[in-house]
This record gives sequence, C-alpha cells and structure tokens, in this order.
Amino acid sequence: MPITKPPGIESDAFKSVKWDEFAQGREFARSDAPALSLLCQWYKIAYTAQDELDGVRKGRQEPKLKKVPHSRLFCN
Repeated sequence: MPITKPPGIESDAFKSVKWDEFAQGREFARSDAPALSLLCQWYKIAYTAQDELDGVRKGRQEPKLKKVPHSRLFCN
C-alpha cells in the first residue's frame, strides 16, 4: 500500500510531482514520509535556485538574493 502524501506536499504542485516520482514502483513505510517530504523540499529549493540563476545569466531578471557585506556574515 502506497504511503499517503502529507498535505504540505499535496498542496504544492512541484513537490507533489516529485513525491509521485519517488514513490512510483516502490514501497515505503509510513515512517519514511518525513524523509521523503524533506527530499521533495530540497529538490524544490535546488530547482528554484537553478531557475533564478538561469534567469539572471540570460538577463531576464535581477537576482532576488540580497548581497550581504562580508563583515555582516561573520559576527565577531
């Protein structure tokens, strides 16, 4: 029996598709759901970052990440 998608995965189209890809033809225990959810989240983060970088390289958009001075990255 396939594990049920959590509501947070089901409500996000990208994560829902990834969940289906991971679960297709495989059997998971209910205890695997948090790890699969986290994996779907990281795939979305990687996809979003790559999409933003591609857009910036092609001149379509400005980077959405704000530049932070090096001195603010490391507090003394």
